[in-house]
Amino acid sequence: MGHIAQAAMVLTVFAGISKISGFFREMTVAAIFGVSPEVDAFLVAAVIPFLLTGFFQRAIPAIVIPLYHDACQESQAAGNKLAQSVLGVVVFFSVVLMAAGYSGAGLLVRLIAPGFSPDMLELTVKMLYWLLPLVLLNNCRDVLGALQQAHRVFLWSSLGPVAVNLVTISGILLFYTTYGIKVAALATLLAGIAQLLVQAAGMGRCPVKLTGKFALLPRKDCRKLAMLAFPIFMSVMLTQINVIVERNFASALPGGTIAVLNYAQKLQVLFFAFCGAPLITAVFPDITRRLSAADTAGARRLMIKTVKMIIVLTVPVSVVLSFFPEVLVRLIFQHGNFSSEATVQTALVLRYYAFGLVQYGLMDFFFRYFAA
Repeated sequence: MGHIAQAAMVLTVFAGISKISGFFREMTVAAIFGVSPEVDAFLVAAVIPFLLTGFFQRAIPAIVIPLYHDACQESQAAGNKLAQSVLGVVVFFSVVLMAAGYSGAGLLVRLIAPGFSPDMLELTVKMLYWLLPLVLLNNCRDVLGALQQAHRVFLWSSLGPVAVNLVTISGILLFYTTYGIKVAALATLLAGIAQLLVQAAGMGRCPVKLTGKFALLPRKDCRKLAMLAFPIFMSVMLTQINVIVERNFASALPGGTIAVLNYAQKLQVLFFAFCGAPLITAVFPDITRRLSAADTAGARRLMIKTVKMIIVLTVPVSVVLSFFPEVLVRLIFQHGNFSSEATVQTALVLRYYAFGLVQYGLMDFFFRYFAA
């Protein structure tokens, strides 16, 4: 566990840097735009690329790392070929999803936010057009990140969110007076490009060679990919339904309700990024490596230790979020246009989200473990 603990500590440090810049990003958005119908429109537009890529986001690390390790058991050349094939498949399906998103943008917005007024629907669709390229950008980023994690190269995956936060903050501060809420969508797109470039810079730190010549996956890998993908697809579908239902109901409530839910969820994810995510990211490549070497007992021991650590790390944080949500929300968000009323509403939602923090961490870990 020594190198895992070291990797987890490195990830925690960079997660801290990322989340501090994330603090400023969320504080900037909250202070400038507050809780308003326009923010709701942006959040609905921003969640659609996430819904379109939710399967890939969860599946890529859970599937690519085990498949890549298995291929590398044969040779590094076989691993390179598999990585190239997976990237080609991901690019193809990403382009298909983007095309579907552009052709059905209005329908997607009405499905998720049927309570929006015609003006809000029009604004949301315009911002969605700018955000749909994130489908391709984020999927390619996740493939590169998974390949780097397979070789215990975690630095660039940690630096990427820092780039996202800096670009988003800079874009909003420079242009919000001219473009209003629309600048949030444009800054988010530019941030996605920056994150992919940072992730690509890390490929020089691992032996994977991507040539740009896409090849079909071998039949045995296709069968294994399908077996791994099905349970992930079902799990993601349930998660996506939750998001759609939440946004669907919130869109019919007073303007700003979606923003309140979003700010509370950001805080939940933020605290999990400190207490659980670095450990899971660091330990998963070692679990897959042991399973690839048929060391089932070793993988099981590591799994049990990880579960205990997740519980130990997340329970205290869950308690703090449950008992002091208003203090945290006021400290982080109540500036500028973020009112005291918005603080009370966000704190109430955060208190309920806090009860699920432990389960959130365990679900994230077991999701990857069973896929491995």
